[in-house]
Amino acid sequence: MSTSPSTGSFVSLLSACLLLTSRKQAVTKMAKPLSEQLADLSVRAQKAKDTLAAAQKETHDKIMSRWEQARFDATATTEKVNQQIQSVGDGVAMDWNGRKAKIAADMDALAEEARRAP
Repeated sequence: MSTSPSTGSFVSLLSACLLLTSRKQAVTKMAKPLSEQLADLSVRAQKAKDTLAAAQKETHDKIMSRWEQARFDATATTEKVNQQIQSVGDGVAMDWNGRKAKIAADMDALAEEARRAP
């Protein structure tokens, strides 16, 4: 069965019409009124703004948390150093008092020897 030239042209014409119709429908479906496009854009802009605000708050919260932790660590370290200084100071005071007592005892011993000597 062969197709006549007019049948082939008709099929080609019909195919072209269907293709144009489908493209026109796709373009019609895609093209929203400007007001809808602007509304969609406004929603997207608000979402972006909200996302940015959430990210800024999260960053701020993290910074404050790290700040507080650093402050806590610095306070703990300062207290530890102060305790060590106090401990060293107590040790030095005890050592100094021990040396003063030994010197006083040595001087008393020397004075006693000097009194006994003719």
